[in-house]
Amino acid sequence: MATLELNRIGKVFGTTRVLSEIDLAVAHGEFVILVGPSGCGKSTLLRIIAGLETRHDGEVVIGKKNVTGLRAKERDIAMVFQSYALYPHMTVARNLGFSLRIKRLPKPAIAERVGRAAEILNLTPLLNRYPKELSGGQRQRVAMGRALVRDPAIFLFDEPLSNLDANLRVAMRQEISDLHARLGSTIVYVTHDQIEAMTMADKIVVMNAGRIEQVGRPLDLYDNPQSRFVARFIGAPAMNFLAGSMEGGAARIRLADGAGELSLAGRPARSGAVEIGVRPEHIRVGRDLPEAALQGIVRHVVTTGADSYLDLDLGSQRLTALTQERPDVGPGDRVAIAIPPSAPKLFDTETGARIEF
Repeated sequence: MATLELNRIGKVFGTTRVLSEIDLAVAHGEFVILVGPSGCGKSTLLRIIAGLETRHDGEVVIGKKNVTGLRAKERDIAMVFQSYALYPHMTVARNLGFSLRIKRLPKPAIAERVGRAAEILNLTPLLNRYPKELSGGQRQRVAMGRALVRDPAIFLFDEPLSNLDANLRVAMRQEISDLHARLGSTIVYVTHDQIEAMTMADKIVVMNAGRIEQVGRPLDLYDNPQSRFVARFIGAPAMNFLAGSMEGGAARIRLADGAGELSLAGRPARSGAVEIGVRPEHIRVGRDLPEAALQGIVRHVVTTGADSYLDLDLGSQRLTALTQERPDVGPGDRVAIAIPPSAPKLFDTETGARIEF
């Protein structure tokens, strides 16, 4: 295990800058997940940490050692890829021990490390099988075991669960989390799935267009997004956004197109156009809500069992509400909409930055 520091990392492909001034510190034993949309630079950054991609600016420090100029095999890291990258002609045992044989470790040492990794990952009954005889989840565990036997300073995961079906992804998330808790490993993990990030990470790094938008603990990002991008990206279903304006003299927002007004009790008034962000679970919908300040039309109702989602028309704007009650309304119904004064987050319409009070 080790710490990781990235200092002003930059990367250019041709004339396109894909990473700009990335600064990041990962503590000893921390599980850090890089998230963001396709093309934001998260996998490129992981490959730079691994030494599989060169950087144009900045430095990579693992432990107290500057490894910027070192090759991948000299960095004391182990990487788990999306594609598993198993050797089809080798058994599970030989796949697990391959890197150790390359290093010419004694056979007893190889057998001990392979046995320990197989026990940790529940692979012992599978050691004599070939990859074609394994399920997707088993193959992923073998890929993790190949990293584990190396006993690296840092584990790197590049979207390791994206090839698995939904139920298996949930199970593998727990396996990786359990592995981290058991080993206390330092992990840097890339995914485009923000649910993975929210359920597994100690710390999330949200990336956008080659830059870091925000770094924080999962619930800190959810509760206190510092930009419209983070607010929209973190959370499923995503945060709702409404166009509106504030007028001096009262802490109230007038929604666009005459859709109504929202109170912002306890916050000072200001003037100008704003975007209002509201989480779906903070919206109450009913036929008669005395505290409701808004009216809307139900477009769709989707019930998934414990949760129900309501798509609402609010003038020319749209809202999604989330409730754990079975709604007694349906498409076409006019409903009352209540939003607590403390719930809305305000964002600058031009920059997308959070407006702080």
